Amino acid sequence: MSTANVTEVTAAFQKVMTGLNDDVERLGDLAAIRSSLMPPSAVSESSENSDPNARNAGAPINPVKAQLLQIESAIKSMEERVDTLTMVVEDEKLAEANLKKTRDEAAAMQQMLKEAVKNLPKKLPGDVNASGAAAPFSPASTGAASLPSQLSPSESSTASSVRTLENPPAISLVTEKELSSLDRSARGRVTIGALNDAVSSINACLLEKYQQLSQASKGKKTKKFQQFVVDHRETVTEEHEGRPFVSEQHLRDSCAFFRSGESTAKSILGILRNLKKIKQIQGKGGRVTYCVL
Repeated sequence: MSTANVTEVTAAFQKVMTGLNDDVERLGDLAAIRSSLMPPSAVSESSENSDPNARNAGAPINPVKAQLLQIESAIKSMEERVDTLTMVVEDEKLAEANLKKTRDEAAAMQQMLKEAVKNLPKKLPGDVNASGAAAPFSPASTGAASLPSQLSPSESSTASSVRTLENPPAISLVTEKELSSLDRSARGRVTIGALNDAVSSINACLLEKYQQLSQASKGKKTKKFQQFVVDHRETVTEEHEGRPFVSEQHLRDSCAFFRSGESTAKSILGILRNLKKIKQIQGKGGRVTYCVL
């Protein structure tokens, strides 16, 4: 049901409710006039009959009162339906907003990947490994060996750590077998589709980071490059052991799975840690990074 149709249905229900309320008010006025015209004994009898538990089983029911009871029951039923419809409308609006947000994020990610592929060199050293599988992208193969000559002394150590990363691996996608090997308590309610979407997002962040760092070999020092250098220098530790890594803040800023909720994001990262695909490292100032294993 589209939002426009839901709005029309809601308006129709509201119109019906308004009409019913007017009818109830008119019937109430008629009942009040009738009570004023009835003798006291009749009013007393009517009051006794107002309580179903106090009324004798064989006592007659006043026709006006019976109609009022029927209308009251109909109004309650209508109110319940209106409440249910209102909840459905709100849920549909929320689902539509979430769908639009996800679609926009997917389009942005697709555009970023297109730009990344466009900037890749036409041929990479060691494109095919011994097993015949394609080797992952290597910042070192794009000329990162000349990084120190392009950077200031304060950035030279950072560039050196990037230069030593030969063929930094991407995180492999999670298989059904790997996921089923974990206890249900460790898996939670995360699906394999959500896991692999997150893996693709993390790999895209890694690719973006090391491409920016490798731009120094071409003499390009953009503001984004400078930010990646600062972030890399402030988070790199000996515990990384020269392996590629990305900061948690970078993931928060770039990955859709973090925007789906903190608990979901932590569950996804926890599963990847349990599968030995990434390692969480806490560095200077408590800054958290995730290293590819």
